[in-house]
Amino acid sequence: MIKIKTWKDIDKLEDYEITYLLYNEGKNIDIISKIRNLEKTQIQQHIIKGKASKKEKKDIGKRKKTLLEKLILLDKEKRIKLLEDLKQKDEIKILEFKKELYKKLKTDKNLDDVIIYIWICGELRDDKFLDIIHEFTLHFHGNIRRMSYSAMRKIKNKNSLEFFYRGLTDKKPQVRQYAARGLMDIGDENSIKKIKNLISNKNEKEYVRNSFFQAIEAIENRLKNKV
Repeated sequence: MIKIKTWKDIDKLEDYEITYLLYNEGKNIDIISKIRNLEKTQIQQHIIKGKASKKEKKDIGKRKKTLLEKLILLDKEKRIKLLEDLKQKDEIKILEFKKELYKKLKTDKNLDDVIIYIWICGELRDDKFLDIIHEFTLHFHGNIRRMSYSAMRKIKNKNSLEFFYRGLTDKKPQVRQYAARGLMDIGDENSIKKIKNLISNKNEKEYVRNSFFQAIEAIENRLKNKV
């Protein structure tokens, strides 16, 4: 959506936005043409574009928000409640919600919103989102990577093992911590070996080392109980 800005955004204004602001102040095409030193036909095009943008903004404001758009505006507790309500709806509505969520994960550039989208994937426990969540483990933003490992832990799919291993050596300590926690439920003997190789690192954060020990203990106990 194109937003019509104000004069306080003068450094960010596009040509048509400057023209449209002058038009909104009551100046006619002849005057704007002289002020801007542009042809009248170009001024007319700017005004048309400005009007279209204003209408688009108004139409979107009137449009009823989707369930996903509502979720973004809520706090965590209310999001959980709304997701619980979603599970009571018919399969078609759930599928529509998941399709919109997947599309947002692919296209939305707002990092704060993307973090929430990934969190929702984890709450849904749907492994169909894993392909894109795995991609996010390579994201430049540490909190995106951290939330990806959190979601993967909730989904509990063996296909995430290699990504958890990569996370164990991530440059961000919290990501390493979350990767270790994720291995508690799906890790195997190979996972234990990989974690043990990292425990001896004297430069590791204490809370991360504790997560390594906890992960090893959880995996060993789970494997023993399977026997």
